[in-house]
Parts: sequence; C-alpha cells; structure tokens
Amino acid sequence: NYKLDLDGAIDSIEQSGGNPIWPKKLWKPILRDEYIKLSEVLALTTLAKPAPSKAIVDEVTWRRAWHATKDAISFAFAERDKELDAYEKHIQHLFDDNHSSSHRNVLQYDRAVRQLIGSRRDILFNDLEHADVAR
Repeated sequence: NYKLDLDGAIDSIEQSGGNPIWPKKLWKPILRDEYIKLSEVLALTTLAKPAPSKAIVDEVTWRRAWHATKDAISFAFAERDKELDAYEKHIQHLFDDNHSSSHRNVLQYDRAVRQLIGSRRDILFNDLEHADVAR
C-alpha cells in the first residue's frame, strides 16, 4: 500500500530503473489515485520550454498527456492496464465519431470524468456505464 509511505514509495519507484518518465511532483497524486491535470502533465513531460501548464487543445495533445499519465498509473498499479486501455478506447471513439469542431466537448467530458473518478473510490476508468459517467 503506497499510501502508508508515499515518499518512500516514490523513492522506490524512481530507483527501480524501469519507471516511466514522469515528474516527481505528480507521483503523489498517482499513488493516491487522485485527479491529474493533463495540461500539467503535458507541460512537465515536454522537454522543450517547460511551463506550469500547456493547454490540452486537441486529440494529439490529449493523447500525448494521456499516454504519459497511463504509463505512470500502469507502472504503479499494473492490474489497471485493461481499465485504462478501455477508457482510452472510449475517448478515442468519441474523437473519431465527432467532427474536430466538437473535440472541445470531448476534452471537457474527459476532464469531468477524470475529476469524478479522482474524487471517488467506487468508479473506475472502465465503468463507462455508471450513471455518473454515462454520457
């Protein structure tokens, strides 16, 4: 259980040698299973011109930030791979099924769902039929 010693868990992760590229300051929210701002992930995992945040404005920036986030979650919680893959496919279908002019709505939906999941312990990323998640 990571929550018993977050700092020790982060040190262990970083010393493992197999950990993904992930900002140290964002490991605690991962280990606590909290909401992660993808704009912050994008900013902190972009090598050129680091900034406090970079807007998630389209499918490309969403995928870049999501993949980094998914890699970190999967590294800490390997059993969540299928759950995260299902969510990614769900969002990808929304991008595919909507004209690019509507992608802003997909991004807002994604943010709302991830905030909901980060605030509750009874909903997982693949609980797409849950009344609070269903679109």
